[in-house]
Amino acid sequence: MIKRTILLSLSFAIGLCLNAIPRNTIYYTTSNDSVCYFHSFSKLPWGMISNEYVDGQGIMTFAEDLNELPYYAFYDCKTLTTVELPEGIKFIDECAFRDCESLKSIIIPDSVDSIADLVFAQCISLESLEVSPGNQRYDSREGCNAIIETATNNLIAGCPATVIPSTVTGIGFYAFYNCFPLTSINIPSSVSFIDQCAFAGCTSLTSVTIPDAVTSINNHLFYNCTSLKSVSIPAAVTSIGEQAFRECTSLESINLPASLTTIGVRAFENCSALKSVEIPKSVSTVSKYAFNGCTSLESVKVHWSRPLSIPSSVFYQVNTDECILYVPQNTSMLYMVAPTWIDFVNIQEFSNEPDANTHFLTIRQGNAGEMKQVVELGKSYKFLLTQSDDKTIKRVTFNGKDVTDEVTDGWYTTPVINSDSELFVTFITADGLPTDADVNGDGSVNVNDISEISSLILYGAE
Repeated sequence: MIKRTILLSLSFAIGLCLNAIPRNTIYYTTSNDSVCYFHSFSKLPWGMISNEYVDGQGIMTFAEDLNELPYYAFYDCKTLTTVELPEGIKFIDECAFRDCESLKSIIIPDSVDSIADLVFAQCISLESLEVSPGNQRYDSREGCNAIIETATNNLIAGCPATVIPSTVTGIGFYAFYNCFPLTSINIPSSVSFIDQCAFAGCTSLTSVTIPDAVTSINNHLFYNCTSLKSVSIPAAVTSIGEQAFRECTSLESINLPASLTTIGVRAFENCSALKSVEIPKSVSTVSKYAFNGCTSLESVKVHWSRPLSIPSSVFYQVNTDECILYVPQNTSMLYMVAPTWIDFVNIQEFSNEPDANTHFLTIRQGNAGEMKQVVELGKSYKFLLTQSDDKTIKRVTFNGKDVTDEVTDGWYTTPVINSDSELFVTFITADGLPTDADVNGDGSVNVNDISEISSLILYGAE
């Protein structure tokens, strides 16, 4: 019985050896049963002995064992349907299978420990993308039809059939680049980072929800996603990178979170279906050509009490004769004379109305008048009480308490805001007169006398 078991095991092992791909050979199939050639761009470090197609299978044989698949090896081989790579290959170089539009399946051997960018770009028929179970660097866990770097849980290459596992924490550079058939993708909440160009050129992608843990929309992330109609940007995002949504010609709306600080160069360029945009007060940088070519824009809403300085090209090719610019109450005159904003013919003011979670913080300057700022209840806010050569801070009170000593270099941080909160500031002029006087000489003390109120700058929640 023992002898029989040994013989069976030996026979099985011999069978495996006989069926193993020789290390100097690549097996493949094509849709037209003809030979497939390495692309002329590719640099072969070893000579090819033969390339023949026999009994429904292509066989490439090389003079030496293969240790890499070179740059652009099978690029644009449009009839290639399957590939079997030998053990011993350690490196698959950039664009090795790019634009192999008929490629349906491939298994990455155990020996591969480095895979470059864009290896499977535009492999639009890829149904099975698998890593051999013995590979120590990469895996395709849970039958996900993707390549994942095991140590980092970073998905580096996907295909139209990919299902992203819940253990993935990042999506790599060019991971789904030009994946034309991809119509939707479920990105699990475990993902906290999506690299540049990850979904660029996914022309059939119609909607996407970005996980809450993501803090940056990186450069070119959805560039040329021409079918993308809606995208949900999480509240934690602080920046939208260069050309992140450029050429998203079906995008009709976008929510910009209150945490956002930067809108990159050409971020929404040629989003020709975009009808409205609301830029939160937190934004401090809007880069050149950010909304260039947004020809359907009907309204732009901003929240700065003083117009943000932006490049003249931000709204290039936007019909500023028809597009309405909505600005905070009592600021329209500032926008009417501010560079770039002056281009908008129709500037209308809106009133900030508090909801159940917000409050009108009353800010008074002496007896001259007051302004109101919508703030969130339960949060602390930081204000810059700007001084000038002819005016200095005399007294600051919050909720009736003198807090002048708490002002540092003009900055004052409030306690937690409640529904009765009020900030009171008195400045003193160079001649010793308080600013709660008839400073404009119109015979009465009123809101027109508040020359310094616009310098009470809300900096943001602590």
